[in-house]
Amino acid sequence: MTEELPKLPEGWVWTKLGEVTEKAQKVDRKNKSSDDSFLYIDIGSIDNTTNKIIGHKEYKWSEAPSRAQQIIKKGDVLFSTVRTYLKNIAMVDREEYENQICSSGFTVIRGWNGMFHQKIFFYYSISNRFLNALNKLQTGTSYPAVRDEDVFNQPFPLPPLPEQHVIVEIIEEKLSSLDHAVEELKKAKEGLATYRQSVLKWAFEGKLSEEWREAHKGELETAEELLERIKRERAERYERELEDWKKAVKEWEENGKQGKKPTKPKRPKETQPLTEEELKELPELPEGWGWVRLGDINEIIMGQSPPGESYNTDGVGVPLINGPVEFGPSAFSKTIMSKWTTSPSKMCKEGDLILCVRGSTTGRQNIAGFEACLGRGVAAIKAEVINQMLVNHYFVFLRERVFKMGTGTTFPNISYEQIASIPFPLGPLPEQHFIVSEIERRLSLADRLEKAIDDALERSELLRQSILKKAFEGELTRKWREEHPELITGENSAEALLERIRKEKEESGKGRGAGRRRTDGRRGRKRRNKT
Repeated sequence: MTEELPKLPEGWVWTKLGEVTEKAQKVDRKNKSSDDSFLYIDIGSIDNTTNKIIGHKEYKWSEAPSRAQQIIKKGDVLFSTVRTYLKNIAMVDREEYENQICSSGFTVIRGWNGMFHQKIFFYYSISNRFLNALNKLQTGTSYPAVRDEDVFNQPFPLPPLPEQHVIVEIIEEKLSSLDHAVEELKKAKEGLATYRQSVLKWAFEGKLSEEWREAHKGELETAEELLERIKRERAERYERELEDWKKAVKEWEENGKQGKKPTKPKRPKETQPLTEEELKELPELPEGWGWVRLGDINEIIMGQSPPGESYNTDGVGVPLINGPVEFGPSAFSKTIMSKWTTSPSKMCKEGDLILCVRGSTTGRQNIAGFEACLGRGVAAIKAEVINQMLVNHYFVFLRERVFKMGTGTTFPNISYEQIASIPFPLGPLPEQHFIVSEIERRLSLADRLEKAIDDALERSELLRQSILKKAFEGELTRKWREEHPELITGENSAEALLERIRKEKEESGKGRGAGRRRTDGRRGRKRRNKT
């Protein structure tokens, strides 16, 4: 062992994991009836937050996946060799899994011939000392992984068997209270997620602003009046754009029609009113509010493919936002594009809602942190007259529904028509501003609480690792060793235990004939295909 290892207490010894474990037996499929069934555990069966097996699959051998290769026993530790940093590790703790099957994506860690407290291997396998060393050994880009031999070659601090039982008992006592605290923190975090959705629900049903609305009764422009104002302003803007276009065409003609003819502005699209059937499915709104379609009150800009020749502004390329979009704010990268056929026309401004409309992240949303061109994979939703942040919060509220809007299985996408037809609860503009301030005040408090919970969860993990570190350096059992020197020396020492294992392995190897592959991890291992 070339790495510098900490000094161990009296009676302990450093060894390799493979020297004190035995390999799981491989399945002989030739002797299996195709109609026989078995329970199968793969990486998806592991909860990597609790490090427990949470389920299994059942197969007949005629349908068994190729990775169903290893026979497991109760007490085995299943260590996922793919992306070891994800900590897909669990102990087989149920009788029903005895002699069942696990994936070849696990290294099965099993103490030699019942000579160990098996949980000693489980707790060491989730410690940072063990994991960090293996994380560095991963190879591969798409599926970074380690080999069985990498796992079995890891240093293992072997305590005397009597002390192993004490170590496990102390670890479980300390982790029990810690796990209870972590569970409460996670419940509190789930409660905050529910609270956030409740705040948004109250907002869009008018409940957050009930008192404010009563105090301003008779002073407010109704949703119907606001909608008419938006339509009027749209029409006026279109007329101005049309006049500007006519002037630009005239100048183009006077200049001998050089260059590309100016593009005629498009008339604002009109949406169909909500039907009686649709309105029956929607919640009742306060007086002065009304259900409208999103396209009635927002400009929806679908992105474009950025082909072409050189175009830039003052020598600086135009930023491009394209899918995939992650939840924000502004988590997407700013790609600078300097190649365009013409000036890019599909632009968003800072603060616009960005929606991913194509591909695997269809339905995800964010808020633009800068002015940019919209790539083909995204759309921008720009509020007209109404409060932009209210629209942004509404899409958070509708997140699950928007996800389900994506059509197509191979390459899902969301169309302009789908976005434009979404019902929106429109209230008076001053009330919108008040609602946004109330949403952000309450969600800001939830964010601070969640940050405190995350910090506490992070500290709990540090404490967990501190407990494991002290356990495997002998700190937790220091007093016990002082009181029981006879249980850590002589025949009870780890060195004596290790020697007995070596003799048994040697005898086992002789008894089973020459050429049997060793199980101590020192030689004869074959590289296993992890793909």
